[in-house]
Amino acid sequence: MKKAAVTVPIAVAAVVLTSCAASTAPQKLTSSVTAALPTTSAIYAPAYTPSPSTEPTAQSDEATPQEREVDAKVKAAGLAVSEYPYAHLFVKAACDTFPSLSKATDGGVDPSEWLDGNATSDANGARVYQVGIPILCPTFAKDIDAALTGLATKSNGTYEVGRGPGKIAPGKWKAARAASDCYWERTSAAGDIIDNKFVTHATTLIVTVGRGDGSVTFQGCPKMQFVK
Repeated sequence: MKKAAVTVPIAVAAVVLTSCAASTAPQKLTSSVTAALPTTSAIYAPAYTPSPSTEPTAQSDEATPQEREVDAKVKAAGLAVSEYPYAHLFVKAACDTFPSLSKATDGGVDPSEWLDGNATSDANGARVYQVGIPILCPTFAKDIDAALTGLATKSNGTYEVGRGPGKIAPGKWKAARAASDCYWERTSAAGDIIDNKFVTHATTLIVTVGRGDGSVTFQGCPKMQFVK
């Protein structure tokens, strides 16, 4: 006995085929964890959430004399911060961040290292900090000076010897706490090893960086701080 053919309307068939194609096509997966990870700049940059009270077209009447002084000096220096309506807000965000930072002795990022990270990636912002920090939070003036002269606290990594953001100044550098399984190395500008040492354990670790050194490397070491 011959079976009767089943007729499927064209519109329905098109819907079925489209649905199948959509379900079999490779899907791009997005990890909510990965999306939440901060970028390097986000780790250092102070957070700022605009609000109606901080976004006037003219300078806010609520600004203090010190904040107005910062804005005036930054403008006179020909500097600007595009992310903030006023320079003093940019500086104030940093000042508010400093007290919450950990000490180098605890393995944390102290204000000088935080500022060094910012100064390395944003020279304009570093100059604004140089103007504003001594006015709005003078306690941390020494930290911006350290960041701009190669004297900021150093984490593990390789640093060119010199005086500037991201560099390490010549002189004595001392570990912020006892060192274990720490390797340090001084090299010439050509990359030749001048001196190096693997430290199994030391309650006091001091590395003297020479004026003629090209770079210095720390691996597995505590935070290193300038002594003199």
